[in-house]
Amino acid sequence: WLKCHHPAAFLCAMLNAQPMGFYSAATLVEDAGRHGVEARAVDVQRSETDCTLEPCAKSGEGFAVRMGLRYVKSLSRTDADRIVAERERDPFTSLEDFSARTRLDDGALARLAESGALECFKQSRRDTLWDVFGLERREEAELDFESTEPETGFAPLNAFETITWDYDYTAHSTRGHPLAPLR
Repeated sequence: WLKCHHPAAFLCAMLNAQPMGFYSAATLVEDAGRHGVEARAVDVQRSETDCTLEPCAKSGEGFAVRMGLRYVKSLSRTDADRIVAERERDPFTSLEDFSARTRLDDGALARLAESGALECFKQSRRDTLWDVFGLERREEAELDFESTEPETGFAPLNAFETITWDYDYTAHSTRGHPLAPLR
């Protein structure tokens, strides 16, 4: 009954109850998409620790499901809760602000960049990942100096790479099935 009449709420509840049962998060997201439910990617500016419902005019029910930070592989619950707490105090203004306020280690920052959760700060995951590793060096430096490093210009991920990275770092993709770009 819930899946038929409230598919977004059903998907959100099933994702928050994972791991359980037979179906993976990827299967649940794909099935919900076929039934008109929009699933939105993990985003440090919008995601809570667990999945949540967001207003969405495109969905028949009026809600989309925002994937929670818990779906980023290797990100601890403590780190996810710290991100949410810092964001509630004040929205993050930049990647540098995010890094300084959350004090996440380099592994957690890299996983967030690879999963696409930091795309709100830059358009390209590769550029964001490069900048994450640069943040470490700047934080470790004892002298206050201005960086003269030129801006990076990595090629953005194509559709297949984006979906592959989603699966590698979150075990699902809100952007489609891995074979869709190959068709």
